[in-house]
Amino acid sequence: MSKAKLLSKRFFDKWVLSSRGRLLVYLGFLCFFVWALFPFDWDPPRKLENRAKFLSDGTLSFQEPGIYTSKGAHEWFPKVQAAGEFVVSMKVRSLALNQTGPARVLTFGIDHHLRNITLGQSEDSLSIVVRTKSDTGFAGPEYLVPGFFSDNAWREALIRVSSERIRVESLGEVIYDAPIDADGVVESWDPLYALSFGNELTGKRPWLGEIAKVSVEVGSESFDLLDSEKMELAPTYWSARYGPRFISMVTTKLGPKLVLDYFSNFVCFIPLGFFVVLRCGSFLPIVRTIVLCGSVSLGVEVAQIFFAQSFPSIYDWILNTAGAAAGAILGLRAYRDAILAE
Repeated sequence: MSKAKLLSKRFFDKWVLSSRGRLLVYLGFLCFFVWALFPFDWDPPRKLENRAKFLSDGTLSFQEPGIYTSKGAHEWFPKVQAAGEFVVSMKVRSLALNQTGPARVLTFGIDHHLRNITLGQSEDSLSIVVRTKSDTGFAGPEYLVPGFFSDNAWREALIRVSSERIRVESLGEVIYDAPIDADGVVESWDPLYALSFGNELTGKRPWLGEIAKVSVEVGSESFDLLDSEKMELAPTYWSARYGPRFISMVTTKLGPKLVLDYFSNFVCFIPLGFFVVLRCGSFLPIVRTIVLCGSVSLGVEVAQIFFAQSFPSIYDWILNTAGAAAGAILGLRAYRDAILAE
């Protein structure tokens, strides 16, 4: 037997097939649980009463936390995407001047990471977040219009968004004007996202205030976003950390952070698959390894729903399982080369 194969045999005998190998498998699964759920901040989804309501004059009121959401396709979205620019016309007033988050006046997304556009309140400022083609699927930079919510008075604004600039006008005067460093804006938007008023779809960014008017203008056409036929004021809503990302992330543009996240989820399960496969016996060891590691990963992803700093994702589960499969193939092949070929 060659020296390399002798070292391999000793490795398998000492660290894989012995009780040490079993301990390493347990330790690997424990480290994965800690890494995925740390810092163990318990925050399960909660079903809350929706306190949003329409007043007699048609004003949408959020005197207490609530949400008003879309219930179907957005007829205005294809026109906005074709034009490449649009104007949001709104009349709103804040009922609390110290709101942060930013608290959502309007948001077109599924959680605080994945959104096309957000108009919100950050203390006394109007916060505008617009996703561009360079933002790799996540929310873009924040533009702040200071003093917009300086008191509880009604505020009217025209928010003009193009691929070059964001301009905010109020009562005929330009109160904010800033360039957008991107090669496109609405071209990268996801049409599957939901339109929500007064809160994030997750229920974690409530805004206290009133909305008299919000519309989207594209050329000569205007679309009333408060139209009750296309929106829903449900009696209850769910409050959870993250939205159902698996619905829309297939359209997400890959960026360095996302690639690194995907890569780490794949690589971290290779050692587990390597060690687990050699403890699964001779009957379909690779299949049993995939089922075991995939079940553990799925359990962790489900558990992440109940912890505040965790991020459940079907893509993590798929990549974890694929990594375990790769590790199992490598482990079985290395074992056969070192032990069965002697």
